[in-house]
Amino acid sequence: QGNENKTTDCCQNDHKSSVDSDKDGVEIVKSPIVGVFYEAASPEEPPFVRLGETVEKGQTLCLVEAMKMMNEIKAPVSGQIIEILAKNEGLVEYDQTIMLIKEC
Repeated sequence: QGNENKTTDCCQNDHKSSVDSDKDGVEIVKSPIVGVFYEAASPEEPPFVRLGETVEKGQTLCLVEAMKMMNEIKAPVSGQIIEILAKNEGLVEYDQTIMLIKEC
């Protein structure tokens, strides 16, 4: 549906991975709930996003399952995925940082 993930470097810089929220232009994506992190809609599907890919604001980044309900986590900004901190099928806590996006 035109939501193809791109792997081009929209930011054109060598950003080192870090959880430091003081970096200019880095948006921290946090889990809004306690639950299980899923990088794809099902085990047979490709991940919603991969490290280094460019995403659009509102694009689905991942799912967090809580009480048998799948909650889509959407990109708050357009940019490049520079770090994925959550592990697939791992537990995430409320307000835990799950991804970093470099705004472009």
